[in-house]
Amino acid sequence: AAFGVVTTGLNQIRVYPNPYKPNAGNPDEGRTFSRADPFSGVVFDNLPAVVDIKIYTLTGRLVSAFGTTAGTGAVQWDGKNDNGEDVASGGYFAVITSPGQTTVIKKLAVIR
Repeated sequence: AAFGVVTTGLNQIRVYPNPYKPNAGNPDEGRTFSRADPFSGVVFDNLPAVVDIKIYTLTGRLVSAFGTTAGTGAVQWDGKNDNGEDVASGGYFAVITSPGQTTVIKKLAVIR
């Protein structure tokens, strides 16, 4: 595994690619999500062992919630809402929490 568990604060979390362009044809701008490809979808890395991530629209509507307790150091978002539908192009906020750490908010964009 290319990812390691990070023990630093949540401010070290990286979110990429940003903007996420899954249909652009350039893998550096985004790849359609595949569980077999750890660099597909939107990647959150430098994560602590236990983390929860909630994606919100700019108006504050919850789009997706996921996380991990596996301690892999990274997690992917497939660019879908909790109903399994592709999210629309636009801006989003990722609210990232972990026990004992200060919550961090990251901005991201999706361009379809």
